[in-house]
Amino acid sequence: MSYQYVETLSDDAAKRYEQKLNVVGLRECPYRSPADQWLHIPKQWPEIQYHDVYHYLITFQVSKYS
Repeated sequence: MSYQYVETLSDDAAKRYEQKLNVVGLRECPYRSPADQWLHIPKQWPEIQYHDVYHYLITFQVSKYS
């Protein structure tokens, strides 16, 4: 992805993207951060469990198209 990812989105898509960032607690688009700022230490990554993935992929995505 490029640093201008958000700028390439339509208005509706940009709003949905901003909502997704808010859900995961991010204030800025992660694609704007240079790669050397990302942590490559898995123990410091947020904990993700099965129900988190299920909720995002099944519940959230399905309700978006219903």
